[in-house]
Amino acid sequence: MKKALLKSEDNLVSNGRGVIAFSVWTVIKSFMLMFQNNPTSKVESLNLPHSLLEWIVCMLVLLLIMAVLTGPRLYIGISAISEGKGSRKRRGYIILATLVVLLNLVIFAVLLWLRGRPETSQLVEFDPVAMVIEVTSMSALVELILSARRVRRLRRAEEG
Repeated sequence: MKKALLKSEDNLVSNGRGVIAFSVWTVIKSFMLMFQNNPTSKVESLNLPHSLLEWIVCMLVLLLIMAVLTGPRLYIGISAISEGKGSRKRRGYIILATLVVLLNLVIFAVLLWLRGRPETSQLVEFDPVAMVIEVTSMSALVELILSARRVRRLRRAEEG
C-alpha cells in the first residue's frame, strides 16, 4: 500500500509539473501568434504615437487574457505538486481542474461545430499540432484529477 501511495504521489507531482508546462506553452503560443500577424516590415509606415498606444493596449489585453487562461492552470499545477509532496490538501484545485477540462470540452465542441458549418468554417483555423497539444494538456489535467483522488483514497486507507 505504501508503494502504491508513493507512486500516486509521484504521478501527482509529475502531472502538476505538466500542467504548469502547458501553461507556459499557452503564453509562448499566444506571443507567437500575436507577432506572426504583425510583421515588422510595416513599422516605418506606422504613425508611432497612435500605433504605440494601440500596441500597449493590445499587450495589456493579451496579458489579461493570458492571466485568465494560465492563472487557474498554474494554481492547479502548484497545488497538485504541493499535495503530492504531502504539504497541502485542498479540494479547490481538483474542482477547478474538473471545470477547466469541462470548459475545454465545450470549447472544442463549439469549434468543431463552427468548423463543420459552411458559413462559419472560414472563421475557425485548424492547426493539427495545436490540437494535439491541447488534447495532451487536457489528458494531463484528467490524469492529475485521477491521481489526486487516488492519493487521497490511499492516504485515508493508510490512516484508518
